[in-house]
Amino acid sequence: MALDDVTDRLERIASAFEAAKVDFALVGGQAVALWVATKDPAAVRTTKDVDLLLRRADLPRARAAAASAGFDYFEVMRPAVLSHPPIQSAPPCVDSGRCARGTCRQPRPASMSVN
Repeated sequence: MALDDVTDRLERIASAFEAAKVDFALVGGQAVALWVATKDPAAVRTTKDVDLLLRRADLPRARAAAASAGFDYFEVMRPAVLSHPPIQSAPPCVDSGRCARGTCRQPRPASMSVN
């Protein structure tokens, strides 16, 4: 089941980051789903990816931790992306002040996407 795959990815990357003492925040659709579950469990909708926010200075340790959990690292049009399994297209706006598609009006914090 797709939801089980997403949950597994979240648990694996969170465990790897916690073991490596890499601070991170869950953001995006999964963060919203967890919050909605506290208000109205029947209204929960999920996404197929897991978005994590972390400090750019932690990227080397995050990459090593992610690799130990079976995730690949690559950059597409500059944004940093961790993927398992590899994705085929660039995610939108995930790098500090830069937009992957050139359509953003607001600066974005550095983040990593775990698919």
